[in-house]
Amino acid sequence: MSTLTGASLPENLIAEIEKRRTSDLRKSAIDQLYTSGLPDKKNEEYRYIQVSDLLSKILNTNFEINKIQSNQTTSESAIAIPGSANINFINGCLSPGFELPTGVTISETVAEKQKDPFGILNEILNEKSLSLKVSESFGKVIHIHHHSVSESKSTLAFPSILIHLNPGVECSVVETFSHEGAGQHFSAPTLQITVEAHAVCHYVRLQQCAGSWSQVYNSVIRQKENSTVHAFVLTTDGMIVRNNFNLEIDGAGAEGNLMGLYLLNGKTVVDNHTVVDHRVANANSNELFKGVMHGHSKGVFNGKIFVRQDAQKTNAFQSNRNIILSDSASVNTKPQLEIWADDVKCSHGCTTGQLDEEALFYLQSRGIDKAAAQAMLLDAFAGEVTDKIPSESIRNAVSEIVRQKISSLK
Repeated sequence: MSTLTGASLPENLIAEIEKRRTSDLRKSAIDQLYTSGLPDKKNEEYRYIQVSDLLSKILNTNFEINKIQSNQTTSESAIAIPGSANINFINGCLSPGFELPTGVTISETVAEKQKDPFGILNEILNEKSLSLKVSESFGKVIHIHHHSVSESKSTLAFPSILIHLNPGVECSVVETFSHEGAGQHFSAPTLQITVEAHAVCHYVRLQQCAGSWSQVYNSVIRQKENSTVHAFVLTTDGMIVRNNFNLEIDGAGAEGNLMGLYLLNGKTVVDNHTVVDHRVANANSNELFKGVMHGHSKGVFNGKIFVRQDAQKTNAFQSNRNIILSDSASVNTKPQLEIWADDVKCSHGCTTGQLDEEALFYLQSRGIDKAAAQAMLLDAFAGEVTDKIPSESIRNAVSEIVRQKISSLK
């Protein structure tokens, strides 16, 4: 066995890993993880969240990995999407009985190799990768719902999903999560979406699981020429939530829009790490992440834009804005640009502050109580992100979730 570096792997995890030395691909992933280890406090990319410590604690309890019981059923998602095509996972396992619209086929496949340690862990521990191929446009939304159940045992889940949009296709995907039970739940999903030429992808992720639920999500969307992507991530609850989101723009005329909103309370920690990689000339990207922190919560944003040498005529814009509502809350933000081309228009920036006292005073002077005035200002702050969701039905449903969460930030 290779010498471990970084954070040592727990013995229980090594035992589970060694059970899965069943193929050359898994052996390669195992050797890679043994070399890198899991990230600890010295790892710059994970310095603000102690995911490895949390995973070690779960592995010291009575736990199950990718385990579905026959009596478990998927609960309803927090968002209702009329007429959607529903695909359900329970504790990382695909639940049978789904129906897909015409033009969508489903199969099992092998996901691409991962770079992040938790993505590599997914390679090793997931049983099957689900592949969805969209060959024609349709009116329905593909709704992927993940439900976790951790009653007497803690649970770990490692679902892997690949989505491929054929040229010219338009498709909407909404991914949601729910959790029940007093036990700990940890998941490390991976997602890969390929958007071919002239295709349009609408992707929305909603992370709303309160209590003992944590997640490290590795996702990448690849764009070809003249394709369009609208991606949105909303995080409101959880113990520790980490989103590694990569947008790879690999086609001229492509437009990538990556939006995020995190509304945090209690002791929730949310870490958004994004990469927008411009690989070819004549493409555009827009990135906007906003956060509201209350209680003892912590928000982290690390956004990187890469403009490669051949990516001339690139337009790339990034912004991160935050509001802190309590003295105990905090945020760490680090927008970054790396540009190797000289004919580009790029900008990035961040702001962190409190609610505008003059605006609060103005609303209160008009007879609006302080809590309602605060909610109005926060709703307007969040609306700049949610209003960019193209689908009216999804936008309205998400906006209602946001309003409910804002009303609880007191």
